[in-house]
Amino acid sequence: EVRKKSLENSDIFSVFDLINYFPYKYYDFSKTEPYADDGNVRLIKALVIDNPKIVKARANLSFVTCKVNDETGHTFNAVWFNQAFIKSVIYLGQTIFLYGKNSPKKKNTFNVLLMKSEDKLTNFGLLPVYHSISGVGQATISDTINKSLEMLNISSIIPNDILSKYNILNLHDSYNIIHNPSSYEEYIK
Repeated sequence: EVRKKSLENSDIFSVFDLINYFPYKYYDFSKTEPYADDGNVRLIKALVIDNPKIVKARANLSFVTCKVNDETGHTFNAVWFNQAFIKSVIYLGQTIFLYGKNSPKKKNTFNVLLMKSEDKLTNFGLLPVYHSISGVGQATISDTINKSLEMLNISSIIPNDILSKYNILNLHDSYNIIHNPSSYEEYIK
């Protein structure tokens, strides 16, 4: 009910509204950055070097933390708030892409907003980033949109013969590319 209210506050009342909640930017998986304590949002490619642990901060707040190395070999703590399930999907030696920014309070700590495992990626295209919705994380927005696109059969109003003749993508493929482009070139077309 809380998540539903948050979505409605962002003008998302239906599956149609959800699939039309387009990313406002993309990060290129081939253009990662090293860790830095500068407060900037970034995409980091990291290697898990310690088993993740769940820490209970308060009765209603827990977080998962684990030590990782960025591509330069710098070691830092990756932190996921209120996402206990993360502990079961991260393992020692795994390569992961972390989207987020450093903690304003703890040095050498990276607050993860979205994570992708290298072994789960089918292509190393672009990572879509959506405007924040209170109480709904980036991963939930992305996963829900992708599940909706899998279940929907979106028909174009333009007949298939005209789409083919003028080399125009059908509507369903267009939505998939907007939410999961494999490259900037694909996105632009």
